[in-house]
Amino acid sequence: MNNSFSIQFSNVLTSSGVFLEQAPWNGTGVVTKLDLVKAIYNSVYDSTESPDKNCGLQGSAYASTLYVYPYDRNLLFQIGLTWGELGEGVFSEVEVTENIEFSLSDTGTSTYPIQELISYKFLNLPWDSFGNEVSGVVVSVKGEDITLTKSVYGTVQLVYKTVRYSYSLLILPREDTVDTAFQSVSYVWWNGGVEMKVLEPPSGAEYDNKMDAKCWERSQLRVNPDPDLPVLPSGESNSETVFVDYCSQEVVN
Repeated sequence: MNNSFSIQFSNVLTSSGVFLEQAPWNGTGVVTKLDLVKAIYNSVYDSTESPDKNCGLQGSAYASTLYVYPYDRNLLFQIGLTWGELGEGVFSEVEVTENIEFSLSDTGTSTYPIQELISYKFLNLPWDSFGNEVSGVVVSVKGEDITLTKSVYGTVQLVYKTVRYSYSLLILPREDTVDTAFQSVSYVWWNGGVEMKVLEPPSGAEYDNKMDAKCWERSQLRVNPDPDLPVLPSGESNSETVFVDYCSQEVVN
């Protein structure tokens, strides 16, 4: 585990050498219907078994993935974290389908650097400011920049290849702070520039660490043992039939 430290870069310019992206937290904090039923059962019978809830945490740490997309696939760069463990980079080529909107313009930007344009098409015929359909519009790309031969309204669907390096992350809670125990910044630098990204822990991770709780303990399904709560009667319930007069709404003996 790395120690906390500050970083400074002098005489460098931030440029579009790389694009950084952290893998999204999909499905964190979600309980399945079966786990929901189990959790209710455990609550009623005061079981210590927790529902199977995906919080994105591994014990007290969280694991994630950082993607580095170089604009030049041959770019030489270095990567680091202000806090946490960083795995080896794994290179891959990814095919992306993306829709780009144009509002009477001839330039646009893709999310990722385009290494190779596979195909493009207008999802509808482009039109000009008078509502007339425009034909013969050609698309060209360079890096993330997309250029049309005419300024139009329309949506272009691109299919392209990009390259990226995937780095595994493991972030343990820091001991020198409470409210931002998982705070960490990733940084990539190369000859001529630097790019940084603040890493996002899963939702509720900071609260769980501060309260020394598990994510499932934040669920309303869990019964908090409190000696001041009334004690429910035990044993089997008894049934009783009561007759009520419809008009007077009085109990009939």
